[in-house]
Amino acid sequence: MRLMKRGDLGFFYHSNTKTPGVVGICRIVKEAYPDDTAWEPGHPYFDAKSAKDAPRWDRVDVEFVERLPRMVSLAEIKGDPALAGMQLLTRARLSVSEVAGEEWGHIVALASSPAPAVAVTARRSKPRKAEAGFAAFVRKERAALAAGMTAKEKVAALSAKWESLTDEGREEYRQ
Repeated sequence: MRLMKRGDLGFFYHSNTKTPGVVGICRIVKEAYPDDTAWEPGHPYFDAKSAKDAPRWDRVDVEFVERLPRMVSLAEIKGDPALAGMQLLTRARLSVSEVAGEEWGHIVALASSPAPAVAVTARRSKPRKAEAGFAAFVRKERAALAAGMTAKEKVAALSAKWESLTDEGREEYRQ
């Protein structure tokens, strides 16, 4: 945040919502300065360790530039290989992060394209009750999967193998 300069653009990101994501563009109108709410006892952002001569918290002032045609969700960003290196994804609990030029262009392009046909979700949905024996099957078979496979590929491979088993083949896992 301290590196932001007046006139720099940034994404406006909804983080504390059911579906977090990039929703707009803002412009820096005032460069970083100490966040004085850190010194106000009783304020939600009060920090007893922050001193006026050595502030721990900063803020910038921004202005609205534009709303994106559609939100680019965190789940969509996580699922896009072109954005795999974004600080948003690689640095945990980071509220302000640098966005490379290629990443910026890619997110703006995504926001200008139709939303994914199938909703992308960042959180796992509740697992449905598996067919009897499936959990035992997965425990036994997952070790045989290729080390370089993604989690999604592993699930697909295990599901396909389970579906290919006959009832007799599944029976050994049901006991």
